[in-house]
Amino acid sequence: MLKEKKLRLRGEIKAAGQSIIAFSGGVDSTVLAWVCQQELGSHCQAITVDNGLMSKSELARAGELARDLGLNHSLLKLGLREQEEIRTNQPRRCYYCKKFIFTRLLELARPQGSQVMEGSHQEDSQGYRPGQQALKELGILSPLQKYGFSKKEIRQWAWELGLPNWQAAATPCLATRFPYGQHLNLQLLERVEEAEDILRQAGFKQFRVRSHGDLARIEVDPTERQRFFDSIFMDKIAMAFKELGYIYVSLDLKGYRMGSLDEKIIGE
Repeated sequence: MLKEKKLRLRGEIKAAGQSIIAFSGGVDSTVLAWVCQQELGSHCQAITVDNGLMSKSELARAGELARDLGLNHSLLKLGLREQEEIRTNQPRRCYYCKKFIFTRLLELARPQGSQVMEGSHQEDSQGYRPGQQALKELGILSPLQKYGFSKKEIRQWAWELGLPNWQAAATPCLATRFPYGQHLNLQLLERVEEAEDILRQAGFKQFRVRSHGDLARIEVDPTERQRFFDSIFMDKIAMAFKELGYIYVSLDLKGYRMGSLDEKIIGE
């Protein structure tokens, strides 16, 4: 079954002739870009979009990964923080962000007859995902999703292909760290990025810092919550966060879960 899905995905990419892959550097887009390069060679272009909401470290990692893999890669800068629907961080922010990004990629693709593809998978059709609507409206191809690849299957395929980021944690844009309605600016984005760097340097693998004004709410993998039972460690983290300007620092007792700031919307 999995072998058949891989063959069908490869067949669709090959039939495209030329393709642009939206490349974030995450495991999903990396698998897609690598397979695309195997099938199309230089006719596959991987483009990383700097939308003003991605962390500098993730953008740098995407570029380094593309160079290490020998991808035909480029960086596209888009000032999406200037767009009101995105800057004001409304519940449909992701719809507008995807719409702007992929409209621009389509504009680049049309003169060369390329198909635009991205790395959504089976689970991305679940939960609150307004960005998926934008992809469908624009006719963007999502081959991993189309052929029913789960996240687990994608990681397995990445491991089989020898890709170095097959175990990498998901890293959505920094806007997902803020409650809807919180206006986004560079200072707030940089602060939450620095806060997450503190947790990364402390050895956490799966985590988020949700920023609620003066309060930082830390989510870590449920298996790692016990690290905060150490009062010395807690004081160290609290002090580091307060140096960034947070007045209150809290630990979410449920631990990390994707889209925790969407829970109210899903409940409604």
